[in-house]
Amino acid sequence: MSKLKHKPGPWIAVQDGNDHNIETADGKSILAKMDYYTDQDHANALLMAAAPDLLDACVLALSAFKNHWCIDWGDLERAVSKAKGEVSNGPG
Repeated sequence: MSKLKHKPGPWIAVQDGNDHNIETADGKSILAKMDYYTDQDHANALLMAAAPDLLDACVLALSAFKNHWCIDWGDLERAVSKAKGEVSNGPG
């Protein structure tokens, strides 16, 4: 697999007044700033913050399908739940 070019996760969405910052979980890097006025803005920020988790889960699922592995689907379920705002926005 080729080397990933994006900032590694986990990422989190942090409300900052009328903005959301998409940050690395250690708080050292702000990856994006976006408006936070509506529920849709909030949902968009959560989806962006979950991107590394979703990518990792998709890579795992694709490998499982290609290799006929039996895997624990928990990582995939957690990543989707994070993207939907159903669980903590924190790491993992």
